[in-house]
Order: sequence, then C-alpha cells, then structure tokens
Amino acid sequence: MKLVITEPTKVKAFAIIFRQLKNIVADVNMEFSDESVYIQGMGQSQVCLFELLIQKDWFTEYEVNKSFVMGLHCEFMFKMLNC
Repeated sequence: MKLVITEPTKVKAFAIIFRQLKNIVADVNMEFSDESVYIQGMGQSQVCLFELLIQKDWFTEYEVNKSFVMGLHCEFMFKMLNC
C-alpha cells in the first residue's frame, strides 16, 4: 500500500478529518480498495452516523495491491498527521 498527498491543502484537510472524527468516535475501520478509501461509523452515543469516501484520484499517489480493512485510533492518527 502506498498513499501520498503532496498538496499542503489536502494534507491539512486529511488531518482535519481525523481531528473531527476523534470528537465523535475513538476508533474507525478504514477500508482500502483499489479505487478508494472508505470509512463509515456511528458515534458512541449512537446519534451521529458518518460516512467518508475518498477516491484514489484525490491522492498524489495511490497504490493498493489488495483490498483490506485497517483499524485506526483517530486521536493518534490526528497527532501523527498534525506533526
């Protein structure tokens, strides 16, 4: 798997996604396919439902050899991206 974002505005937007998600839910499962990244979930109070689909052309480089699901802790991901 190789995901590259070189445009500063897109990097900032990607970090903002995880900054906002950490306020709704602690962990998410990200589904990586050969065409997109997909996240769907529900807040802990079961009031907020969210869905996110980022197509591969949004990234500078996008290479996924085999579809898979990866669990991420939103706060840790935001901290890493914010560095």
